[in-house]
Amino acid sequence: MARNVMEMIGGYDYDFVEDPPHRLVCKICQLPCREAQLSECCGQCYCKSCVVKMRSSTIVSHACPMCRKELFKTNPQLEADREVKVLKVFCPNKSDGCSWIGEVASIDDTRTKPAQKCTKCDKCEEIVHYSKLASHFTTDCPNYCQYCDMTADREVISNEHKGKCRKLPVACPNNCGSDNIPRDGLKEHRLVCPLEVIRCNWCQAEITPTSKEEHDKENNVEHLQLICDEHFKGSKSELQNVSVGVKEIARSVEVARHQLMTVFLITAVLCVAVSTLIVVFL
Repeated sequence: MARNVMEMIGGYDYDFVEDPPHRLVCKICQLPCREAQLSECCGQCYCKSCVVKMRSSTIVSHACPMCRKELFKTNPQLEADREVKVLKVFCPNKSDGCSWIGEVASIDDTRTKPAQKCTKCDKCEEIVHYSKLASHFTTDCPNYCQYCDMTADREVISNEHKGKCRKLPVACPNNCGSDNIPRDGLKEHRLVCPLEVIRCNWCQAEITPTSKEEHDKENNVEHLQLICDEHFKGSKSELQNVSVGVKEIARSVEVARHQLMTVFLITAVLCVAVSTLIVVFL
């Protein structure tokens, strides 16, 4: 059924930006050829559907419309067909305000399909061609941020908002090659960026994530020493405190010893003096 309908449709009945070349116009329907056929007799172009319709008619002559040769033959003309399909045409909904211009090949056949209507964008009020509806909000709408879905005036979107949109793609500041990073994802990217400069956890040297493994291998002895120093730093401090305490105690003991010796000497002198007195008085 679909094939029978196609055979009845004739040439491309569109509003062309420029008049199609005469050689590409079907000599039966007077429209640019659809599925172009070239006659063997006089080299004229016809639509395939027009030829089929003419040959199936019982009331129309089957002779070539141009040179009148009976039972004329035609062959597919692919080059002419390609030329027709790249001709520029206005949108079928031009009367509704759509300014779209495109190639014949990009327009759906509204003779065999329900007519598609262009739509007015409720954000910028532009008439959008039906083939562009899917991409309009993400790429073309001047009042709609394609990255964060914010809606605002054209001037705000183009100037003020663009400078602070959190979803706007930005390039890596380290020039690692990533240039499609959401602005609010830049911090996370820098954690894994191969060119981000970081500091070694132990020796504080400046390295990159890609050089970290090699750096650790080359400085493993130094890192181990730093780890040990860090681990025993508290114990060393405690030992130093104990050492100071022991020295204080040793000094106190020495002072006490001197004091005891002094007392001992005084006691010995007193004992000698007492003994002497006893002998004298006796």
